[in-house]
Order: sequence, then structure tokens, then C-alpha cells
Amino acid sequence: MHQGLGGCVGLSGNGASRAGLDTVLGEPSMSGHSLVARGDGASEAEQEAVHGKPAVNGQPPDARRDGASRVGHDTVHGAPSVNGQPPDARKDGASRVGHDTVHRELAVSGEPLDAPEDVLARLAMELHARIPMTKFLGIHFEVFEPGRIVLVAPLGPSLNHRGTAFGPGVFTSAGLAPWLLLVRAAWAERLAVHILLRRCEFAIHRPITCDYRARCDTLPALEADTLRQGGKVRLTAASQVFIDDGEPAATYTAHFTLLGQPSSTGTGEGDLALPFPEAWRT
Repeated sequence: MHQGLGGCVGLSGNGASRAGLDTVLGEPSMSGHSLVARGDGASEAEQEAVHGKPAVNGQPPDARRDGASRVGHDTVHGAPSVNGQPPDARKDGASRVGHDTVHRELAVSGEPLDAPEDVLARLAMELHARIPMTKFLGIHFEVFEPGRIVLVAPLGPSLNHRGTAFGPGVFTSAGLAPWLLLVRAAWAERLAVHILLRRCEFAIHRPITCDYRARCDTLPALEADTLRQGGKVRLTAASQVFIDDGEPAATYTAHFTLLGQPSSTGTGEGDLALPFPEAWRT
């Protein structure tokens, strides 16, 4: 044996010595090329069995798109990346383009992208941002339909020294229920209005010792034409506060004045900008 320039030992090996040398030292090379590329039939097969198939044009065997082995590889490992991007990141198919287009348009139009409870959660977050007291009181939506709303509030933030709900906290939840229902109704009719509370009556009928719900089930019809012309409308709406399936623990009646705002004022629809889904329009 002798040492070749730039190569490995064993260039003159034959037969068993050749196989033994390869087994111990690994396949030798000359001028940077693997010996398996120069071997004959049997030795080529033996080398491939031990070391795997050689590279072609600098690419490993699994990078070659030349047959069932490529398909099988993709099936197991997934399709190869292109320009460093995984397959699902490539914008080269109708499904990808369609997915992006639909979600972008839904986001712009305000359509709900997920379950109804998620829509109510987003509305509650915006309400908390606009009226911070509602966040402190932990008020959130349980039901918000065109003619019915149910707000839920935990006892904790309203707890007083006697272990019951403090009156002003309960009053806030009760007062929000009909007002928010009016906000939605005006938004659905594309009415720019200011909703003012002229006067109200509020009464607590029994101690509130647990979480409670403020509910408003009815709302008078809005005089849309009058409001669109910048007119004034007066209406009355009521809510009840419940702690169980029995009689209301508190009642609230509100007397509102709605002032229509001409479109020239730039006033938005409704009296509070909440992220209502467009599907909620009447």
C-alpha cells in the first residue's frame, strides 16, 4: 500500500483486503471522488448496500425526482421545501389563495370568524375598553339577540361588607342591558343616534348573595324615519336582575331620549362603536 496525493490509502488493494479495508476505514477517495463511483458490478452493489447510494450532481439520492422512490419519500417525509419555504407556505395553488382571500375579506367585513361565544367575548373586550367600569365589575355577555340580552356579573367586584352585592354595581348591570340592546338596534338600522337616559327607577327586592344576571327581553320599535331626519324619539325599556329561577332580585326601568344625528355630522351608527358582525344587520 502507498499514500496517494490528495487521496486515501488502499488504492492498490484487491479482493478480501479491499473489502476488509473498506470495512475498517470506510470507503476511500481520490481527488475528492468516492471509490464506489469507480467500482464494478458486485463491489458497487456491496458499497451501496453498506454506505447507501452515491450522490448525483451534489444531490443526495432522496433529492432526485426520478421514480417511485421519490413519491414514497414524499409520502413519508412530506413534500420538499421550495426556496426555504415549507409546502404550506407556498402561495402557488387555488386553495392557498382562496383561503387567504376569504379570511381577509371576512376580517374586513366584520363577519364572525369563529363560534358565537367568541364573538360575544370580543364584544365584551371592546365594551370593557370603552367603559372601564364594566371591566372592573366583570360584566360579560351571555346572550345578545336582536330583542333580548343577558349580561352576567360576578359577585366579587360588587361585594359589600355584609356579603351581598353593593347596589351601584347591580344598578350598572341592570342599566346596561336595555341601553346595549338599543345600541344594537340602532346599529342594525344604520342609525346615527345619541341615546340619553332621561330618568330611571331601580329597586332591589332581596339580597344578592351570588353571581347575578341582568336581562332585558323587550324593546320598543325605533322610529327610524324620524331619527334619520335628525328628530327626537322617547321610549321606555326595562330590565330585571336574577340570581336564580325565581322572581327578580332587582328591577330597573329606563326612560330614554334618542337624538337622531344627520349623516353630515359624521356620527357613526349606533351610539357605541362595538365590533358587531355584519350578519347581525336586520
